[in-house]
Amino acid sequence: AAVSGEPLPDNFFYEISEFEKQPSDEELPASYCTLHHSLGLPSAKRDNLFYLDDGATLVYSAGNAIVFVDLLTMKQTYLPSLGGGGIGTLTVHPSKKYLC
Repeated sequence: AAVSGEPLPDNFFYEISEFEKQPSDEELPASYCTLHHSLGLPSAKRDNLFYLDDGATLVYSAGNAIVFVDLLTMKQTYLPSLGGGGIGTLTVHPSKKYLC
């Protein structure tokens, strides 16, 4: 839809499992160890901290994941990078609906 110049529908979302790296035969599956909590924000990265949802959600990249923090509950959720590589930069569309 977006490639044709049409806006994405309001109910559009990515399935997180599509982003997860598939382990090789020599690696343990992701189910053996999952990200429980991100302990830090890489403060040396410029423009790496954004508010979404009128300030109710904070988003930043840390290592190979994008971290979403619900500021009401302080619960963190994670979006893994494509293929398990590190995330170099993050930006938010002015509508605050899309991440790039």
